[in-house]
Order: sequence, then structure tokens, then C-alpha cells
Amino acid sequence: MKIIAPLAIVAASLSVVNAVTVTLVGVANTPTGFITYGTTTLASGSAYFYSSSVDLNAAQVASVTTRAAFEALLTADPGLVRGAVAFTNGTLVSSGATEMGAVGNKTYLFFEGADGIGIYQGPSVPALGAITMNATTMIEDLKGTSLLQNNGSFNSGFQLVPEPSIALLGALGALGLLRRRR
Repeated sequence: MKIIAPLAIVAASLSVVNAVTVTLVGVANTPTGFITYGTTTLASGSAYFYSSSVDLNAAQVASVTTRAAFEALLTADPGLVRGAVAFTNGTLVSSGATEMGAVGNKTYLFFEGADGIGIYQGPSVPALGAITMNATTMIEDLKGTSLLQNNGSFNSGFQLVPEPSIALLGALGALGLLRRRR
């Protein structure tokens, strides 16, 4: 019994050794680009940071319109690591030590605004150091774009895409205007 207890403690601690805590930084501002709808309208909403062993691609998230649908594609290893972090008028600043799961996990940034969403894959989890998530450090744009663009007034960094229901309502409104003109 005396030998089994210490071995059980060592075995339990080894199973958690794979998890690392690093500094996780999310930023959208003038130098790195704001969060926008298209490139001209500043967005407000919530940001969610994830870490998972699942490596998603754009085809897998093409039909995703909600955060719950996105989370269903991931494993909980650890899954959501920070959020909801509010962003207003396109600005996001979030920084702090965060348990990110295993080294090599994929990181994801999910934006949810009133008029659209964006899903981006960031750098993999390192053994030490920091993960910075901004428009210039994204590995893959899964839904929306993270192309730093200047529209003459400000830099747009994350361009969110309209949710299908919003696009449909806009199309119906445009159809009504066309019908009215005739």
C-alpha cells in the first residue's frame, strides 16, 4: 500500500504534464487592424479563444453559423480557454496566462458580432512563451478574412462575414426595392 499511493500520485501528475500555460494575447487595434464587417464598418461583439487537437479547415466550418455549432467540431482538450471577451468599435485587447492544453494543439479565435461571425486558426501551442492572435499571425482564415487592409480611414484586420439569416434578409429587402421600382 505504501508503494502504490506514491505511484498513483506520480501517474496522475504525468497525465497533466502535457498541459502548458502560456501567455495568450488577442489584439485588434490601429496597428494590427480592427474587427470589421467588410472593411468599412467597425464591429462590436464577443471574442472566444479555443485550443484543441482538432485541425479544422474552411470546408468543415462552411455551414457554421453559431458558436455552439463551432464548438461541436472541437474536442474538449481543453476547448474554450477564454471568452466571452467583449470588443467594441472593432477594438480588442485581451492578455494573460492561460492553460492551453497540449503542446502542438491548434488555436482558434471565434468572433461573434451582431451582424456576422469570423473563425480563424492561430499559431499552435508552444512549449514556452506566448501566443499572439491578431490579423497578421493567423495561420488560416476559416470563415471571414484576416487580411490587413487600410480603407483610408482606419486599418481593417479581421473582416467578419454576415450570418446567412442577415444576408437573406438583406437580399429580401433588395428584392423589395427592385419590385417597387417597376
